Amino acid sequence: MACLIFLGKVEKMYGSTARADPYTLSHPVSSDRIESIHSYMKKCAHKRAFMPAEIESKFQRIKAKMMAFLEPQRALQTYKDNSLQARYARAIAHYRLGQFAQGLSEIDILLKEHPKDPYFYELKGQVLFETGEIERAIPALQKAHALRPHSPLIKILLAHALIERTSPPGSAEAIKILVPLTQRHPQDFPMAWRLLATAYGKTNQLGEAALALAEEGYLQENYGLAASQANRAKGMLKSNPKAAMRAGDLLSQIKNKSGG
Repeated sequence: MACLIFLGKVEKMYGSTARADPYTLSHPVSSDRIESIHSYMKKCAHKRAFMPAEIESKFQRIKAKMMAFLEPQRALQTYKDNSLQARYARAIAHYRLGQFAQGLSEIDILLKEHPKDPYFYELKGQVLFETGEIERAIPALQKAHALRPHSPLIKILLAHALIERTSPPGSAEAIKILVPLTQRHPQDFPMAWRLLATAYGKTNQLGEAALALAEEGYLQENYGLAASQANRAKGMLKSNPKAAMRAGDLLSQIKNKSGG
């Protein structure tokens, strides 16, 4: 029902797309979406719930998480029961309000009950990392990564923690995480390129560091910085033809974007 109300508002705000060629649009037209939802609701009218319990549970958890991150005080006032999403919300809210010990205590209880939940480990690692507890953060983030190995955001947070670790240095390990990530998602995570540049710099791979900064600058549309770093990388990466070629490609892309 909420979805129908939302789509109705969209159609009123932006007008009907019924006359538009659907093949020129990036999303289904609102009228088609509304009709689809109406049809689904008619089919499910005899059922007590429209949403499978597992999906509903995930939705409620996401809703709690978003409120806790964006409005932590409101989350503490809203989520007072003992449900999983309520405790998750309180853990995040305490962390966001600077009540780190209380937040970590809530997270540890959740982890004791749900030891295979990657997002509870991720949250614990994030809290520890942001409070300067790097050595304690890394095992939690490694566990999150092991449980959810394809999550880009967990990879980025783990790599960041490894880079910040000084004894033993973790930059080489971070590079092993960030290189496949940036190859798989070259345009999605500018922060990954920045971290990769930092890790390369700490391991004295300065040409590679310049190229990573050029990639970040290009994604941020900072073409002056991107061109400067790409030129620097091209001159330093003569022993790495593939990387030098990428620097040249970037320079061509920058030229096209900036109009010369």
